[in-house]
Amino acid sequence: MAVGRKVWDPFAGTLPFERQHVAEPGEGVKLPGWVNTVFGLLAIAASIAIVIAFFWRPAAWFGVPALVVSVVGLFGGDLLARTAARRDRLFFRLAEKNDWGFRLIEPQMRPRKGTRRRRPVDPFAARVYQTIPDLCRPRAGQLIPLQLQAMYWGDTEAKIPFWLGLQQYEVDATIAVETIRKDGFGGRGLQGKLFNMVVAYDLERDTGIRAHLLAEAFDRDGWRDIKTESVEFNDRFNISIADDRVGDGGQLALLRALTPATQSMLIDLHDRYQAQLIIDGATVYFAGNDRIMSDEDEVVAARFGALVEQFAEAAVSFKRFVE
Repeated sequence: MAVGRKVWDPFAGTLPFERQHVAEPGEGVKLPGWVNTVFGLLAIAASIAIVIAFFWRPAAWFGVPALVVSVVGLFGGDLLARTAARRDRLFFRLAEKNDWGFRLIEPQMRPRKGTRRRRPVDPFAARVYQTIPDLCRPRAGQLIPLQLQAMYWGDTEAKIPFWLGLQQYEVDATIAVETIRKDGFGGRGLQGKLFNMVVAYDLERDTGIRAHLLAEAFDRDGWRDIKTESVEFNDRFNISIADDRVGDGGQLALLRALTPATQSMLIDLHDRYQAQLIIDGATVYFAGNDRIMSDEDEVVAARFGALVEQFAEAAVSFKRFVE
């Protein structure tokens, strides 16, 4: 690492280069994938039984113990397998391979009942949640919240500086439709990893607006939002301008940028990544998710790097259309 090296950051402008080291987690005891599936199904059954217990009290005799067993089983399996430690090591190895800046995000702890003790939100994560809340919190059209676990500062192959935040979820597709059991790498499985990501980069010119292109809510026509000429595009994105520093011309400028070619590209990215974006002055925030449908560590490790790199490249592709 070069002394005095800087990285571009959408929130602070520039930051000193830093790559947090994550050591090998050591051996763990990984349970077969079907064990977590059983505990997961038991948790679903227990939740249903607890709801039924409001109307038929004897159901609670199954629901409550089953919920306790399922929760203890799921958390116990994670502890035995050292899931969080292996995940953090995977994140670090990608940064090391690509010579990117990197840091883990400290999880926020809920306060104990009757106390005010609470671990504050990691300051690096807090500024993300404050700047782009619509890409982080759950809402209609975006059911999966983004709670950051790691951040990267790097460059694309075209040397475009970017910032990337991500979170890993465990996926169990036992009762899911076939499309969920497949990933973009040709893999198929009942268990896997979902990666929720957001990328930021500099347009190198101030658009003068803060525009949102968010996932359209289900069964809504979004009649209040801005419309383009493409019904297909309007069905996928809810378009709005939250801040217009150039007056009424902001909406026209945005619509001019959303050419048919741009819309076609964004439709493809939405179908591939459930993409959404916010244009804030000279900065673009591009959010989406991708998955690896395998519970084999070797397979996940082999595909994770390509997944993140391809997502970053896809994010900056929007820049070519608005320059």
